[in-house]
Amino acid sequence: MKKHLFLVLLFAAVASCFTSCKKETEEVIKEVIKEEVKEVIKEVPVEVVRDYTLVNFECAELSEKGHVDNKAYVESGFVFNNNYDTTYNSWTGWAISSETDTVTAGYGNQFSVFAGKGAGSSKKFAVAYWTASYGKPIITRADGFEFTPATADFALTTYTYLSTKEGDGFAKKFAAGDFYKMTITGFNKSDEKVSEVEFDVVNIDSKVCWKDWVRADLSKLGKVAKLEFSFSSSDNGDYGMNTPAYIAMDNFRVLADAEVENKNE
Repeated sequence: MKKHLFLVLLFAAVASCFTSCKKETEEVIKEVIKEEVKEVIKEVPVEVVRDYTLVNFECAELSEKGHVDNKAYVESGFVFNNNYDTTYNSWTGWAISSETDTVTAGYGNQFSVFAGKGAGSSKKFAVAYWTASYGKPIITRADGFEFTPATADFALTTYTYLSTKEGDGFAKKFAAGDFYKMTITGFNKSDEKVSEVEFDVVNIDSKVCWKDWVRADLSKLGKVAKLEFSFSSSDNGDYGMNTPAYIAMDNFRVLADAEVENKNE
């Protein structure tokens, strides 16, 4: 009887130990799994989805190969200025174009983009032209409120690209040390300068050349009421910059800032 009781107690102890060890093993496995999950979560990239207002110029009324250079352009509440001189049939600011001649050099082909198409194979794009005497390309909101630029796609016009590559009657062929830069300056409602970004569009030493579409980050400009575009070059003469001061732009994106939008209502 005592022997039987001893065996029963021994069996119960072993069972209890086995059950306890099993539970401990399960807990260890659970903890290991939790830690592995934590590590996996750390390695997963997180993408923040933001809303943007996109201006892609596809709403412009143009022929298949044409341009409009004599009036301001408005799309999605944004105004792209234009200064047109009827006496000389000249302009500064922004023109809208669908011209893609990549061969013809010179001023007569000022509205073509050397990339041969709009960004993302679109058909239409904007062309900015600047002179120090007659005004800069400017972007504002039609309602006058501030906005936050995000990105835009840029490419050289055929006129500017071939001028830097081969030279022409006014500008030299680029060589070591030469550059062509674009500067975008942000202003607040009081017309005070608040930010600025600068990009090398052509830089021989750095082997930079925006002959194809390049997406530029404009987020460092922050909230602005106006954007002004200007250009500078290593090739200058008695009357200013010799390099043709043009750039093509497409897909202008502005952050849909909830705080700003609420203030604008």
